[in-house]
Amino acid sequence: MSTAPPRKNVRIEFGPGVECLPLPTETLPPSTHTNCYILGIPGGERIIIDPAAKCVDGLGQLQEKIHSILDDGSTIVATIFTHRHGDHIGDLDAISLLYQAPIWASNETLAAIGHRDSNRTLRDGDCFKLDGVEWEVFETPGHCPGQLAFASEAGIVSADNVAQVGTILVPSGEGDMTAYISDLKRLKDCKPRLLFPGHGPVVTNPEKLLTHYIQHREKRHEAVFNAWKSGIRDIDDLSQAAYADTPDAHPMLKLDQTKSHVKALRNEGRIV
Repeated sequence: MSTAPPRKNVRIEFGPGVECLPLPTETLPPSTHTNCYILGIPGGERIIIDPAAKCVDGLGQLQEKIHSILDDGSTIVATIFTHRHGDHIGDLDAISLLYQAPIWASNETLAAIGHRDSNRTLRDGDCFKLDGVEWEVFETPGHCPGQLAFASEAGIVSADNVAQVGTILVPSGEGDMTAYISDLKRLKDCKPRLLFPGHGPVVTNPEKLLTHYIQHREKRHEAVFNAWKSGIRDIDDLSQAAYADTPDAHPMLKLDQTKSHVKALRNEGRIV
């Protein structure tokens, strides 16, 4: 076995009852994969979160994992999608050929993928249990309307709220910067042991990372506000002023995030 270890049934366990399967997706760099999570223990009931496979390689990896789960004697009781973005929802027709399970998601996500009779709408405060472990549902709509996170004693499956590497965008078209900052504070108040993000490695020091994210976003929020107070109104000029400390940031991303801050400041009543 030391010279030819078996490839099948390889397990990446980020935490107790939280297995990760990184699937290749067309997501925002520096990420190259979306984390598909398998909750539960071998031989018991399992829930699959964000099976985002669309390409041949991704579907092949997912198929191999599904086979190993079923070979363990497990039952897949549900598929959960954290939110409706394309790098989190896979090819549902192809996935349905690999296994059958009801889809659990928010109303916004279910509307995007199409309702089915067995689907279940998840809302803030809902709970479900797997082998005695209770998972609580949190609505975190700042990054995307209807985005959900899931908390247990193991940690929080945090979707696209934070990432250990890179950053999280709050799209100006559908995101809500005020809600996003509130989401971060709510996750921090849970004092999770670990964060299981939608992209990249497990977060082993959630309080430190969440504190950094909150402080960074609030500082940027005030930078946009101060630029506005100084009399700047052109969105390009606002973005340059607000991101003066990060001149190498991608210009289109700076522009879009500045729009998100401006929209939030307007909704907060701080600017007109």
